[in-house]
Amino acid sequence: MNDQILDSGWFAQKASALSMTGEEISAATAAPAGSMPAVVPGTVLTTLVHNGVYPDPYYGTNNAATVIPDIYNVGRDFYTYWFYTTFELPSLPAQSRAWLKLRGINYSADVYLNGVNVNQTLLQGMFLRHTIDITGVARFGGSNQLAIIVYPVDHPGDVANGGQGGDHQIAQDVTAQYVEGWDWMIPIRDRNTGIWDQVAVGISGPVALRDPHVVTTLPNGAQGSAVLAVSATLVNASISPQTCTVRYVVEGTARTLNVTLGPTEVREVALPTLIVANPRLWWPNGLGAQERYTLDISVTVGGYGLSDGERVDFGIREITSYLPAQGRGRVFQVNGQPVFIRGGNWIASDGMLRFSNERYRAEVRFHAQMNLNMIRVWGGSIAERPEFYAACDEFGLLVMQEFWMTGDNNGTWGHGDLNWPLDHQLYIACAADTVKLLRNHPSLCFWCGGNELNPSIQPPADIEAALTKVIMPNLDGTRLYVPSSLSPDDGLGPGDGPYGILAPATFYTDAFADNKFNPELGSVGTPNVETLRRFLPQAALNEFPRGTVAGPIWNAHTYIPYANPDDGVADQIASYGEPATIDDFALRAQIVNFVQYRALFEGYARNMWTIYSGILAWKSQNPWTGLRGQFYDYYLDQTGGYFGARKACEPIHVQVNWNDLTFGVINTTSVALTGLSVYYTIYDYLSGRPLAAQSQPVPSLAAHAQYISAAPISIPNDSLPIHFIRIMLLGAAGALLSENMYWRSAAKIEDFSAFQRLPPVALSGDVAVSQDGPEYLLTVRITNPATVVAFFIRLKLLRANAPVGTDDRVLPSFYDDNYFTLLPGETKLLTIRCAQADAGSVAPQLWIAGWNIVPGPLTARADP
Repeated sequence: MNDQILDSGWFAQKASALSMTGEEISAATAAPAGSMPAVVPGTVLTTLVHNGVYPDPYYGTNNAATVIPDIYNVGRDFYTYWFYTTFELPSLPAQSRAWLKLRGINYSADVYLNGVNVNQTLLQGMFLRHTIDITGVARFGGSNQLAIIVYPVDHPGDVANGGQGGDHQIAQDVTAQYVEGWDWMIPIRDRNTGIWDQVAVGISGPVALRDPHVVTTLPNGAQGSAVLAVSATLVNASISPQTCTVRYVVEGTARTLNVTLGPTEVREVALPTLIVANPRLWWPNGLGAQERYTLDISVTVGGYGLSDGERVDFGIREITSYLPAQGRGRVFQVNGQPVFIRGGNWIASDGMLRFSNERYRAEVRFHAQMNLNMIRVWGGSIAERPEFYAACDEFGLLVMQEFWMTGDNNGTWGHGDLNWPLDHQLYIACAADTVKLLRNHPSLCFWCGGNELNPSIQPPADIEAALTKVIMPNLDGTRLYVPSSLSPDDGLGPGDGPYGILAPATFYTDAFADNKFNPELGSVGTPNVETLRRFLPQAALNEFPRGTVAGPIWNAHTYIPYANPDDGVADQIASYGEPATIDDFALRAQIVNFVQYRALFEGYARNMWTIYSGILAWKSQNPWTGLRGQFYDYYLDQTGGYFGARKACEPIHVQVNWNDLTFGVINTTSVALTGLSVYYTIYDYLSGRPLAAQSQPVPSLAAHAQYISAAPISIPNDSLPIHFIRIMLLGAAGALLSENMYWRSAAKIEDFSAFQRLPPVALSGDVAVSQDGPEYLLTVRITNPATVVAFFIRLKLLRANAPVGTDDRVLPSFYDDNYFTLLPGETKLLTIRCAQADAGSVAPQLWIAGWNIVPGPLTARADP
């Protein structure tokens, strides 16, 4: 039934500052003197930052241990805190029960209510839910005082001397490991101690309902009926036998089961199956709609009535996978259709665990709009929350969910210990509970034992046995489980990376052929200049990186260079001319981001099925203000890499293979394509004058297949330092299916500095703003009226009422396209969306800029 969520009205105070007992604190009608407002869900550090005790650790060098004390130096007591709140409960009929539900505490806790300690043993484990029967001490029809003392992890570790995962000691506990810091992440000084997930109070009758489970199968394939198998756990909270009826309803059709439970009995029951004729299927992004159903399940007790109930959103789909011959990567199929995996690695929405449904939805929507179809939840982080999975269900992102081990800390690379964590039974309990929490989501594709674990050793033997022989078959028997992200016997890896910038042509070769399904391949990710100004002090902005050399603040924010001498890659920023200002540097970075990530995904598509079955970029997002491996920044502004990936991952896509200048047509849809032709034109980089053109028919292209031309595109042998190549894929009756624009240097070592000769262009155009539900919809028209090319145009949505001197971007915003080039006389039409609330409920303004673009606003027009 509906729970009362306790997400406001909390206070916190350091435990060592109080002389009161838990019984005394929870008996008081107000928080202890000296308490501060607390962020719950949240952590100790989020509360301290919220109250101004410490500055934002994501700005500049604020995260230094001299500014924010590190738990290793000051001790666990420093971050041991009491959290206090009050809540009301209604008057209820006899036999009713009240339950306190804690969805996530890091790392251990004691709970007191109305002067009584209500947990029988210490609550432990970051990923274990706790449901406590508080009926005996709760005040029905009155106010209740709740106090929780939260203790940090037992082994916080030393972050001053160590590599990935600090000194690796954090792996002894069942918690997120990234908090000791990584090459892309600062250490979290309190190790995320706190009530980090939802707290709720639920009411039931004498029998409570727990963990309903919906399994969908398609015995006769995607064209046949679906079978729903439904089960749930019943908890008799009374000392008397209870006769009850369990019932579930899906779109008006019900199934019931009568059950008699003994005193205090807990039993899982399987209800009669339901056949759904002509089901509406859930598909991953790019293959179809994300249809979902609602199941209402309830338990009714004789003499009481409705005792408990829950609503479950689910999708009807069937995920299978297989290992092709010749040691190729694992192939995943959804509803019988193969899915070429293109996705990104996910750490957490925020490194300090400040989550919101709106942010989850925006970030997953970004992934969908990049045409990606999978997110890997990395094993050094958390088990993602149901709200994240709900967004993935909505937008069609398959999820690879890992458990909480990494090779860096769990012995694979000679650090830590192969037998960690210390408490195997706690780990197993957390894993089982996580499976129960997440298993109904159609987006959940498969489970993984951890990140980069030793392929021959895997997790500790008893943990692995529990996962493979008990948890998976009994709790989630329809999904694949693999022991490691590098598991060649299961078609993953056997390696991953690389992580530095590479020459674009490298991606189109077989350079990574050993890794058929690559779980990590990373690169650069410097954000836009407005974002840099938001978290870097002016001195750091003035001293922006040169080549492989970056200043201490840039390095503190884990900057990765745009040059890679070890792989023969010259400074890609400087290839467009040495930047004179931070604005020049950031704009060049977006150009390189675009080129780099378009090449990465196009290169894997070039070898789709022949070599590769999947690629997951490292990373698609950043849980803090980092300077590497991201398609959008911490503030939710897209980089050029976002639009390079979006272009490369079009379901129907035409591309130039940069290693040999052949062209390719990629079809990742379930529909065969006929009547195709490819048309490409070579242009003068300054005037945009066409120099050569050719049209070529393409044979019929099957679903989930690619075509590679036999002959390369021919570049004119002239004196121009740069050429543009525009390639278009045309369908029946000349319909444009895909279009792509490249720029190619004539120099052996790429040199695009001639772009500095492009004169300024004042673009014309207009924009209409309308309201579409909770969003603003902008319909944009942009024209290049000049006689020269308008290169690398950037659109930027701004708040019309932003205070002077503030960051006035509307974030997040969702663009059809951005960072594009217009030839002379060309016009582009596109749309942009943003939440009205994010725009301040005033129609936003669209600003236009770019390489040689005269910056300024686009004129508004009245008609949409």
